[in-house]
Amino acid sequence: MLGVIGLKIFTGDKKILEKEIESSLKKIKSTNTKSIAAYQTVEVMISFYELLSTKETHFFETLLSCSYEEVLEKSRILQNYKMQNIIHTREEHERLCFHLNTFLDEIEIFDLKEENDRSKTLDEKEMYEIISDFFQIRNKNAASMLDYLIQEKRIFKIPDKEESARAYNLYNLFQNNFYIFVKKGENAITTMASIVHEIGHSMDEVQLLSIGKRKECKYYTEKSILIEVVSMMYEKEFLDFLLQEGVERESVELEIKGWFSSFQFFSRETELLFYLPDDLLKMNSYQNIAEEDLIHCLEEECSIIVNQEEIGNLNEMDLSDNLNWCYGFALSTYFSYLRGHDYSRYQESFRNFLKLRTNYFSPNTLERIGTTSLELSDITCEDYVRFSSKRLIK
Repeated sequence: MLGVIGLKIFTGDKKILEKEIESSLKKIKSTNTKSIAAYQTVEVMISFYELLSTKETHFFETLLSCSYEEVLEKSRILQNYKMQNIIHTREEHERLCFHLNTFLDEIEIFDLKEENDRSKTLDEKEMYEIISDFFQIRNKNAASMLDYLIQEKRIFKIPDKEESARAYNLYNLFQNNFYIFVKKGENAITTMASIVHEIGHSMDEVQLLSIGKRKECKYYTEKSILIEVVSMMYEKEFLDFLLQEGVERESVELEIKGWFSSFQFFSRETELLFYLPDDLLKMNSYQNIAEEDLIHCLEEECSIIVNQEEIGNLNEMDLSDNLNWCYGFALSTYFSYLRGHDYSRYQESFRNFLKLRTNYFSPNTLERIGTTSLELSDITCEDYVRFSSKRLIK
């Protein structure tokens, strides 16, 4: 239990973060490392420290003096390799989007604007107890991770900035520990789901480190489009747990509606981007053309009718990131389904997935996991139907 920390989850201490930034910068300078993961770790730590402190520091200036541009160029090269891999395997991704969108286009997706969040306010003690109860059932090591992060003052509540993600997990490879940052202003269910999701990332990385895969952990994000699967399994199963336990039912239903709506958004936008030719996908070149030119390319050269409202800010459209979420949604639903319906097959498929998840996607990745894009779509559809039927039982 929480012991001396008391009843709080958000115990994050900026002084600890500051000291670890200073220590990490010294290590980069003393070792003259060119590790992309090392620079990215410190860059994220600095960004959150300045956000929490509401002030600029000398830290970025120090980082810039440490071969920063050279490392950025290496990062851009790796991003290009990842996009080339996506282009090379685009038929597999297009097939998944086709099956998913066939199902998603047939359902009446939720209109979140008409919903009111009627969640009461849960305090941190109640949120801790709910999350801890779930982890005790799902994975006791995750319960220990939660307590560790709280006791070591590594869970921060950050300002609700529109441009930032709702939560972020950071593995500090210098000190071999973790941070979790969660936005203010979200309701209690969203806050708890975010914490569970980010601890899912931590447990995913801990598993890699425990089997000596430190290098794979460093380049997980740079290579893989499967980085959201494990964390989204935790989040999804947590929301199901809340439904089963009758915790804040209406607010949980709204959160799950958001889950399916996000799934639909990313799947549709991904399918749209895959209509573009390879040369516009390389290095995200589509982000550098005018909206009217993009629409012209889609309508005239790709022969599809484009709803202009579906074209958002081109600079924010990211095919690689979209695929992270599409595979995260689909495979997390698949594994959660197998876990409850065919445990032996779940064990085999999930074991296969764990072996494949950190590398570039191959044309037979789903086959090697033990599934197909059609099966993923069918199970996602069944999960939607299951949720819809649960909503009728009050």
